[in-house]
Amino acid sequence: MLLITIRPFEYWNLDKSVHEATETSSLKRAHQQHGFAFFRLGALADNVEYGNTSMTTRWIEANFPAWEVAMVDRSFDDPYQIYVALKPRLTISE
Repeated sequence: MLLITIRPFEYWNLDKSVHEATETSSLKRAHQQHGFAFFRLGALADNVEYGNTSMTTRWIEANFPAWEVAMVDRSFDDPYQIYVALKPRLTISE
């Protein structure tokens, strides 16, 4: 099992790093259309970017076919943090 946290669509209403309404609406639109939105905050060495992201579990399964979503739950401490448990997807030969 692999446990990750993701941000939901509603997160973009709270993200203080996104200052302009046009950026917020484009992030919401990206999330709705593609299941994934990323707001770049900066870059580390070797052009590794970092920032804030929202995504859906459908996006995870579509982009990481070796994994399947086993469980989804919201954090009690942060309602804009979602726990996702992933398990390896078994192939027919296994």
